[in-house]
Amino acid sequence: ARPLPVPPSLRAPGTADAPFRPVATLAELPPGTLLRVSFGDLDVLLAHTPDGIVATDDRCPHMAAPLSIGSLDGCIVACPLHKGRFDLATGEVAVFPTTGGLDADGGAHPTWSPPGSEPKPEPSDAKARARALTRVRRLRGQMEALERALEVGADCGPVLQQLAAIRGAVNGLMAEVLESHLREEFGDAANDVARSDSIEQAIALVRSYLK
Repeated sequence: ARPLPVPPSLRAPGTADAPFRPVATLAELPPGTLLRVSFGDLDVLLAHTPDGIVATDDRCPHMAAPLSIGSLDGCIVACPLHKGRFDLATGEVAVFPTTGGLDADGGAHPTWSPPGSEPKPEPSDAKARARALTRVRRLRGQMEALERALEVGADCGPVLQQLAAIRGAVNGLMAEVLESHLREEFGDAANDVARSDSIEQAIALVRSYLK
């Protein structure tokens, strides 16, 4: 077994000269399998691909679901939550998640459903999308202000205040998107009062956590 060659652009900062450390035996990671190992708050995915063993963050880049409980086909790992598939050798998206969305280059991908599943409706809440876009534009302005402050060597106090504002904007955007996601996923059960109440409780908890 050997490490999977990883493009330099995908390497975590500061790891180029870092030594390897033992975390599992080959018997615990036979070919074609996935394994999670944890170091404090860091969860690492180990994957034994035909091209070698790779270690990466055990979080789907879409909504942070654990990839270690997904599946591995060659160098392609599949997320168990929204069926996204990612190439561990290149970092490329092989199959976009069922929820659709924007790729790294800004290209739009529609929602889709796995074979045998009910078609997933396109998002219809125009107001929710407008609110999310408003938050994105506000965040862009805050980032530009932070960049200007760093360029002119502003004092730490204002920079930290700007960072705190950016963090609040990101949390607000995350809550907006999660709320829209929950409504899209369970919208067809809106007439079920109990289930609808559960959705509202989940949204309230998310918003409380992100304050």
